[in-house]
Amino acid sequence: MKRLFFTSVVTLSVVFGVLSCGENPVAEQIENKGTAEKPKADNNKPKGTPAFKDTVWDFNRVEDGEEVKHSYIFTNTGKGDLQIRSAQASCGCTSPNWSKDPIPPGGTGFVDAKFNSTDRGGPDGIANEKKITVTFENSTQETIELKFKATVFSKKGKESDSDHNNH
Repeated sequence: MKRLFFTSVVTLSVVFGVLSCGENPVAEQIENKGTAEKPKADNNKPKGTPAFKDTVWDFNRVEDGEEVKHSYIFTNTGKGDLQIRSAQASCGCTSPNWSKDPIPPGGTGFVDAKFNSTDRGGPDGIANEKKITVTFENSTQETIELKFKATVFSKKGKESDSDHNNH
């Protein structure tokens, strides 16, 4: 019984040792294929480079409930086609939209940020700062953060608040 246990432990150790340290043709095939959603990158292919006109925007004063939008425009200054894989907002109050087609060298693309200020303000204004993380494919820069800020004022002024306190 001890011999069977010892043999099993040694066999498993050898198998795990080969799989973790040695060559594993199955793992190499999977690694080299990539996936349907994200094909393996071709490192020899020329890459694009996004050059944004601006990466920070200030909407300044915004009334509570107002929707405001800004387009972040960029030029592909690289030597290969550039594509946006995704744009993720830091908050549900922000909706990003972006160029879906590949941007050739010298071409322009965009990332739109739409900010819904509903319930984000106060009588004296509340500062809101949000960001959108943009992820690129075939780019010299994998991600970039676009930021914006807005000071949101409620539609009800101080007078409304003081009237409410007197009733």
